[in-house]
Amino acid sequence: MFYTRWSDANRNESFIYMAKMQDGLFYQTYKLSETVNKVGYKTMQPFVSFDGTRLYFSSNKPGGFGGFDLYVCNIDEKGLTGEAKNLGKTINTSGDETTPFFHAISNTLFLVQTDM
Repeated sequence: MFYTRWSDANRNESFIYMAKMQDGLFYQTYKLSETVNKVGYKTMQPFVSFDGTRLYFSSNKPGGFGGFDLYVCNIDEKGLTGEAKNLGKTINTSGDETTPFFHAISNTLFLVQTDM
């Protein structure tokens, strides 16, 4: 399970964590690496693809097009692999893109987009 946790020390940052489950119990949780999270910024609203191979999320970390942008990172049986990739100008604007949801049957990415 992937989830967002807000920082108690700095309300201007949030991070995505992963918790593993075995026999119906969560037993291990950890903050994802700098591949996804960036100290001092908000990374949130994780969505895992239906086949479990991709993590989509929203972040205002540096390197985006403004506001919150959508990113994707590959997942394998060992966890996240490679760098998180910004989904680019076709998806991201100078405003905020949040709450990603990928519908596998129609091969469509749904999101909320707001202007700044």
